[in-house]
Amino acid sequence: MTRLRRAADGDCGNIMIAMLGIMVITFIVVIGMTQMVLSEKVARHDRNFEQALAAAEGGLSQMVTQVKASPYAAGIAPVSGSDPATSTTWSASATGSAGHWVLTATGTASGSATPVTRTITSEVQVSNLLSHPLFGTTSLTVGGGSASAVDTYDSAVDSSVCSAGLVAQTMGYSGARMCTPASPALERAGTNGALTFPSASLANVAGLDVYATGTPGYPDPLDTGSCAGDATTCASTSVTKHVDPLQLPLSSQCSKGIGAGATAYAGSLALAANAVYSFTDVTLNATAIANLQNVSGSTLVICFSGTLDVVPTVPLNSVVQSVLPARLAPRAPSTLLLISTSGSPKVRLNAGLGLSSSLSAVVYAPNAACSATAHVDLYGMMVCSTVSAPSGINVHYDTEVGKIPFDQPVTVSKWREK
Repeated sequence: MTRLRRAADGDCGNIMIAMLGIMVITFIVVIGMTQMVLSEKVARHDRNFEQALAAAEGGLSQMVTQVKASPYAAGIAPVSGSDPATSTTWSASATGSAGHWVLTATGTASGSATPVTRTITSEVQVSNLLSHPLFGTTSLTVGGGSASAVDTYDSAVDSSVCSAGLVAQTMGYSGARMCTPASPALERAGTNGALTFPSASLANVAGLDVYATGTPGYPDPLDTGSCAGDATTCASTSVTKHVDPLQLPLSSQCSKGIGAGATAYAGSLALAANAVYSFTDVTLNATAIANLQNVSGSTLVICFSGTLDVVPTVPLNSVVQSVLPARLAPRAPSTLLLISTSGSPKVRLNAGLGLSSSLSAVVYAPNAACSATAHVDLYGMMVCSTVSAPSGINVHYDTEVGKIPFDQPVTVSKWREK
């Protein structure tokens, strides 16, 4: 009996040890399972967290595309969407106008019991390359005393030309002003380099801008902007300095230009309306654009890599406004685009004849040396590398020019998560 009892006591000890082992193993399994469940939950949350951001980024990208399509719209409709494959939804909206927008995008991932929502914002600035009536990317040199001006008009309203005293004149009248100014009536001129502008003409412009002046006290070789020449102008409050340069790259409008069977063009034939032509040297005369006035809403784009000569014998790109008395008015500048391509082009606004010239056009040549040996009246706008007009220049900026579907560089900045 004693021997049986001892055996039973030994078995009880083994059973206790086995039960303890089972409990330990069970505890380890429970902890492991708990850890697995928690890890899976964290993994699902992390996945939702990343997918929510990806969804928000997708919405932001869609809104940037919308802004690029209509950068100067009064408003842009919000966009939204979903992706069933990732159980995500997104929405995006834009506030602002006139090329300055703040975008807000929200993405939500619902792939688990705990959805994750993330919101991001960004700013979009759209540059209008045709918003600067008179600009020199390297320098702007204007003379002529009080003979220079930058005024405005709207060709959709009235293109009549007057004297400074608002007496009706014909296009080609030196020192012309627009009979019906737009608002504001005056506009600005500027440069990324040296500015020379007569103080006698300060009342004829809204102001002057000098870009790339750098930060005061921290000189940099890349700081090219300065005011030179007329000390009165440089001391005037009309001159505004900007730290950074204004970026005006070459246009992409000429990428599909045709040559019309000639390397250079001298007006020997009329160019077709609504076409893009690419030449080396161009002599712009009445023949080149004669047919345009007969085609409503027509546009001619002339691209050049060499020298563009503007013949001053007659006002170019005009329409007959009155027969008696004889008066010409400028056609809308948007009907004639003169664009420089790569290289070192030149624009001669008086074509070496020393006579005043009058032209209605958009001149976008940020790498060209533009010069005038006599007074110039330009209806439209002009961007060149260097502008030299010692006898003065009047630029009559048509506000409709800013509405031309032209290159519009878009800058997306200040991304952040709310």
